[in-house]
Amino acid sequence: MATTPIVLTVPQVASALEVSRSTIYRIIAEGMLESVQVRGMTRIRPAAIERYLDALERSTRETVAGFHV
Repeated sequence: MATTPIVLTVPQVASALEVSRSTIYRIIAEGMLESVQVRGMTRIRPAAIERYLDALERSTRETVAGFHV
């Protein structure tokens, strides 16, 4: 049985979302994806990824429905 990691690296998140590492750093810099620094290295909690994806989904639904937040 696989266990969920406590934190993920930027390359792991980029791979999972099929985007570049620079895109992940940009999303973090824009404040859309929460991250933590562990001894100077950026790490992302799985829950932060879920919140980011939920926000994207809400935004997409609102845009499709004709609403812009």
